Amino acid sequence: MTQPGKNIFDYLEIIKRRKWLIAVPVLIGVASGALISYTMPAYYRSTTLIMVDEQQVSQTYVTPTDTTPIEKRLSTINQQIMSRSQLEKIVDDFKLYETGQVAQPTGLRARLKAALGLTTNQPHTKEDAVEMLRSDIDIKVVDVGAGKKLNNAFNISYSGRDPYQTMQVANTLASLFIDENLKQRERYAEGTSDFLSNELDKAKHELELQEQALRRFKESRMGSLPEQLDANLRTLDRLQTELQSVTGSIKTTYVSELDRLRSELTALTATYKDNYPDVVTLKNRIRELEEQMSLNVAAQPDADGKPTDTPADIMSLKTREAKLRQQIKAYEARVETTPANEQRLADIKRDYTISLQNYQSLLEKKLSARLAENLEKRQKGEKFRVIDPANLPQRPYKPDRVIITFMGLAIGGALGAGLALLFEFLNPAFRKPEEFTGLFDKEVLATIPYFSGWTDAPAGKKQAFLKP
Repeated sequence: MTQPGKNIFDYLEIIKRRKWLIAVPVLIGVASGALISYTMPAYYRSTTLIMVDEQQVSQTYVTPTDTTPIEKRLSTINQQIMSRSQLEKIVDDFKLYETGQVAQPTGLRARLKAALGLTTNQPHTKEDAVEMLRSDIDIKVVDVGAGKKLNNAFNISYSGRDPYQTMQVANTLASLFIDENLKQRERYAEGTSDFLSNELDKAKHELELQEQALRRFKESRMGSLPEQLDANLRTLDRLQTELQSVTGSIKTTYVSELDRLRSELTALTATYKDNYPDVVTLKNRIRELEEQMSLNVAAQPDADGKPTDTPADIMSLKTREAKLRQQIKAYEARVETTPANEQRLADIKRDYTISLQNYQSLLEKKLSARLAENLEKRQKGEKFRVIDPANLPQRPYKPDRVIITFMGLAIGGALGAGLALLFEFLNPAFRKPEEFTGLFDKEVLATIPYFSGWTDAPAGKKQAFLKP
């Protein structure tokens, strides 16, 4: 059998009995917490609020090149500002964390090092100062509650030992953020403009090559291009009609000339014999004309039934006929090669159209990028603006002396309670009849007051007698 458990009254009795064992650690804890809180160095915090102003020119007219969300842009700018070179300059300008001073842990990492005993009171290096400055700076997007953030405003806070110096550093950080944002947006706009300029030059060169290829093709195929097909067909019809007319004229001329020569031959044969030179010449001429006539369709006289040409005109008509046939052949060749030229021209024009569209698109983007670049250089674009300058802190934000004192009280109370329970455990005693229950077979007959030596025992303290 085990001793029955204690109730709340038993613990209250223990507290009453061990009151000084509990009170002393509590008083020591409160005193230690108050002493620590008032000996710890005071730290001040200065905060500045920065608003993101929209560009002053409507985006309908000028499209900004940098549309990065504020949180991502802050992250990029933060990396620039928090670089070692920037922070070293701030440390040197304001003589922060000077060598020879005791490095007071303020950031989470520094406090952990201090808690683990990894920091010393030796003078710290420039790298330590930069790390401490980095841990004392806090940048947050403004939180409007319910897990929502105001995407066009953010706070910059700095914690330090000197209130005026803290305000100066916070204002300096705000200025650095504003300047870095302007530089970054300007670099972004210039980079975009330079990139588009290079791409525009390449597109222009490609377009010029396509134009040259198109021009050379048209020059080499002049007369047989698709847009000239209708004109070639009309010209071909006209030439064929003219050829028919010339051919008819030639045949009519042949008939007239033969009739004239035959008349002359008849007149000569009536006077002279067949071997007369003029008769022989006329016969040969008639035979030549008949041979030439045999190569053509019989000619028809004109509407009046009379020849329209003289023998001298036959050569002119023949020359004209040959020229017409040559022209007709050339135009027929043009018409025949037009479909192939049309296909080849379509391929060249397709490449030219693509190059032209690419050039026009890049040209529009280049003009837009140039406007955006001028907008940023004139500071008319989106920019940071301080709407709440860094304040001069009137009282420190840490240490919280009340909390530290209460922590000392809690630690002292816990320590006192632990000591009281420890002494109770090391000095066990039966103080009530019920505590004998289950431990002995004998019954408790009566209890007498507890006394020390020959003095009277205090009331309530009794000693038990067991039944024999």
